[in-house]
Amino acid sequence: MENSNYSLPKTRPADPARDVEPARAVLTLALGKPIYFEMAINLARSFLWWHRNSDIRFFMATDLTTKLPPDLSDVRTIRLDPGQFGAGFSSKLHLDKLAPARETLFVDADCLCVGNLDDVFERFRGCDVSVVGREESEGELFGDIRRRCQAVGVPAVPRFCGGLYFVRKTQVSDAVFATARELETRYEALGMIRLRGVPNEEPLISLGMAIHKQHPVSEDGTIKAEPMFFSGQTKIDIFEGKARLFNRSGRAKPFPDWNIPDEAHPVIVHFNCEFAEQPPYTTEACRLRLVMRDHWPLLLATVYAQLTQALPFWVSQRFKNIFRPIYRYCFGVRAIRPSARLPESK
Repeated sequence: MENSNYSLPKTRPADPARDVEPARAVLTLALGKPIYFEMAINLARSFLWWHRNSDIRFFMATDLTTKLPPDLSDVRTIRLDPGQFGAGFSSKLHLDKLAPARETLFVDADCLCVGNLDDVFERFRGCDVSVVGREESEGELFGDIRRRCQAVGVPAVPRFCGGLYFVRKTQVSDAVFATARELETRYEALGMIRLRGVPNEEPLISLGMAIHKQHPVSEDGTIKAEPMFFSGQTKIDIFEGKARLFNRSGRAKPFPDWNIPDEAHPVIVHFNCEFAEQPPYTTEACRLRLVMRDHWPLLLATVYAQLTQALPFWVSQRFKNIFRPIYRYCFGVRAIRPSARLPESK
């Protein structure tokens, strides 16, 4: 079965039944570098594992021409031109235009799903635009929060990590994103700091939400969580529907100012930063590929993934930890390795 294209706004899919706007959908972006397409495939597989008989549809918006593997025939693609909705994080400022359903849950490509998302949609009932987080009137988040609140005349703004956005198709949601796009032109003037050299969508959408009186859903660790906020080792098993992120006793919280719960059992795990380049993300991605694309037995796929992904990583980490002091004594500190997500310098 061919992967159907769901193009915006010109080309129509060959199958008319698939052209009907769904009530609910998950949307992810795979723009620019192939690494985002590869991560989006992993996310799609984890979603499909838990939504085989679900009315929730999965959409991938991409400007890459790579074809989806055959096991993702139920994924609908939104074909975009390179730079059609800006570069970097700016593409998320157009989620109102990209949203393919009456209710859309945008999920970053570097996430994995460990359960059914029906309850997540229910948590956002009554919202036009929402996130998982809390509201703050002061502090630091890509710049001074109080300064930006005063600049636009709001008492507080949502604080969140932008791996997940809920968008309902309404005039309010259109206004939120239109405001965020307008504020992007004043990014530095509002005192906001760039991320990876480009404007970050989080403080912009946060301001748009505040201006149009949209509020976050409480961050209680049941919807989404990021390993970067926890000092313990992330535990995840997609096939069993389990995820546990926690702070190890005696270790300082990596980011205490975020006030994240000490333990989370989310249905979506967001492997941002370098966490998508190491276990357990790479181990789960390997298992998903072997089971869903190659039809391996789960036990055999698990053993193979542990031997080829987890074991080499932990041996390498152990080796580095032992010999790092000697290396630094002899050669000094190594330069930081560039992120695979950053655009290559010209």
